[in-house]
Amino acid sequence: MMWIATETFQCPTLTYLASPCAAAHLAAVEGHLHCFKFLVRKMAGVTHTLKARNDHGETPRDLAERFYKDNILQYIDGVEKLGEHPETQEGEFAQLAAVELLTQRTGDSYSSDEELDSSNIKFFERHGVEGSTDSKEDFILDKAEKRNARKPCLTVRAYRRIQELQQLLEIAYSNYRQLGGITEEERKMKKDEKKVEKAVRELEAQLESERVRREKLESQLDGCRAEIGRLRESRGRARSPAAPPPGRTAVPLLVRVIAEVLKCGARKYWREYVNRTLK
Repeated sequence: MMWIATETFQCPTLTYLASPCAAAHLAAVEGHLHCFKFLVRKMAGVTHTLKARNDHGETPRDLAERFYKDNILQYIDGVEKLGEHPETQEGEFAQLAAVELLTQRTGDSYSSDEELDSSNIKFFERHGVEGSTDSKEDFILDKAEKRNARKPCLTVRAYRRIQELQQLLEIAYSNYRQLGGITEEERKMKKDEKKVEKAVRELEAQLESERVRREKLESQLDGCRAEIGRLRESRGRARSPAAPPPGRTAVPLLVRVIAEVLKCGARKYWREYVNRTLK
């Protein structure tokens, strides 16, 4: 039995734990990613730690899923996907880069099956470093070679850092949305939606005004058509001969015409008689 102060790993509680694996389970429950990383890195085997079960048969992944600790789940997924711990891979890449650099500089010219002879001073002078098979010149690197030697390690470390920051950013965005926050993308989408809604309202208002204008024009067109019909009817009546009034025959009309002619003739005759008399 041992005491582990989880406060050392930025955990707020002090818990009595039966094994280091139980500490990893507690970190998964609390969602303390830094504690969990520290414990996994210090354990003998990463797979053993992630697959370890508590008294209820639960692994750290089960506890993280149960208490909705997305950061722990993402870290476990990343570790399982890589198969080994990221820090271990960085060290291996650094070692490979160093071996490759030394192989390029030394080649096979210094490879020798000569055994170490402590009484032979020339042996140490020839190799330059006591107990080493490399000369001193092999370790005198210029700035460019040092930079090239560190480049693979730095590249891997930078890539791991980018992945870690992306995971943390996704977790932060998720927590921000759960708290009711609005991200910049969502704010931009809402702004675009408002613009579209405004344009739709303007087009609907314009369509309504065009509809009212069309109805007015149709009403005016109906009035013009009615007026044209009345004018055509009146023109037709003006061109046709006058019909006799209803209830009267054609005989009285003929009598009146003859009487008018006689009156005109009598007047003309009377005027001629008066004119002859006065002369």
